[in-house]
Amino acid sequence: MKTLTPYLSLVLILSIISCQKKTDIFLASKEECENFKEALILHQNEILRAQIDLMLKDLLPQPTSQDLIGHAQNLDILIKRLSNDCDAFQVSLQCYSCVYTLPPISELRFVVDSAGISIERTMDLFTPEAKVMGFVGIH
Repeated sequence: MKTLTPYLSLVLILSIISCQKKTDIFLASKEECENFKEALILHQNEILRAQIDLMLKDLLPQPTSQDLIGHAQNLDILIKRLSNDCDAFQVSLQCYSCVYTLPPISELRFVVDSAGISIERTMDLFTPEAKVMGFVGIH
């Protein structure tokens, strides 16, 4: 039995480590970061939709008494993911659930440097009450 204890301990430790949630890196390479930046500048909605929807897929709404829609914290997480993965632009929350459509739309503000010229873009995101947020468009 004593000879099995180290092996069982190792199996237990490996099981615990493999079950821990890993931090995803979405814009992992400099090339992906530059492609995202270029898509922002050129209004390439399909490229942006694919990347943003990937970043949003695990962010389920978590309604609270202060946030009935449940996506305020998710927008903060998205902004951190974008900021941590890529320094080719600045991103901030412009407004949360401020465009009164069904579902409401939130906006992120991007500032991108393009050959020494500062370009601003606004990204619209659906912020539905019971579903994952989704990319709407860039303007």
